[in-house]
Amino acid sequence: MPGIFKKITKGTFVIINLMVGVPMCILYLLPYLSPSSLAFFNLFPLAFPYLLLLQLFFLFFWLFVQRKYMMIPAAFLLICSKLILSLVGFSLSDDKKATIDKQLRLASWNVQLFGFFNQNGTLDPSMLSHVRSMKSDVFCAQELVFSLDDHSSFSLENLKKQLGYKYVFAGNDRAFGVHANNHKNGIKEYYPFCLAIFSNYPIIQTKKIQPIPEYNHTFIWADVLVGNDTLRIFNVHLQSMHFVKKDYDFIEKI
Repeated sequence: MPGIFKKITKGTFVIINLMVGVPMCILYLLPYLSPSSLAFFNLFPLAFPYLLLLQLFFLFFWLFVQRKYMMIPAAFLLICSKLILSLVGFSLSDDKKATIDKQLRLASWNVQLFGFFNQNGTLDPSMLSHVRSMKSDVFCAQELVFSLDDHSSFSLENLKKQLGYKYVFAGNDRAFGVHANNHKNGIKEYYPFCLAIFSNYPIIQTKKIQPIPEYNHTFIWADVLVGNDTLRIFNVHLQSMHFVKKDYDFIEKI
């Protein structure tokens, strides 16, 4: 009887060890799986650190219980070595200056028109000052508004200078905008409403993508030249939370 119990216990631990290892390997398949059809698998990356700890536990467990089974966790750790190295950072260099030189400071902010309407058709100077105080190398703005008048204090060129940047790309195509009276002459004018990427590094290529003609289905990217490297910066405005249709129908009935 003790021998049977021992075999059952050992077999149970082997099965548990395999059940821990399989989800770790599935992570390699995530780039090829549809997030919408297999949403549950998207939770596996969150569990990976804990699965890794369990594999290390099994590695030492089999070391003291039965060494031949150490090959199970060892195999999973070897297979997932690329994932482990991406989770745990290693640095063999003591050159701190070289590391600092490679840093890029990036900021993103939904500026909500920089208080355009609250400021009677101008931009809030305190918000502009806050952007400058962040001292980011690249700044991604959502819900940006600017003037098409080159002489305006917040034309795109002047706004770029006020924020302290050398380059800018705005995803403006007159598809979206706001209309307001010009505070100088009282004439109603059009002001673009868009996404923008400001940079102190040269912008060498840009693109605006809009699969559906709606602002919340728009994103832009810009290739930024940093030293000898080219970094592609994406700026996306995520859509706000909404009710589903049945909720709106319920409200209409009320």
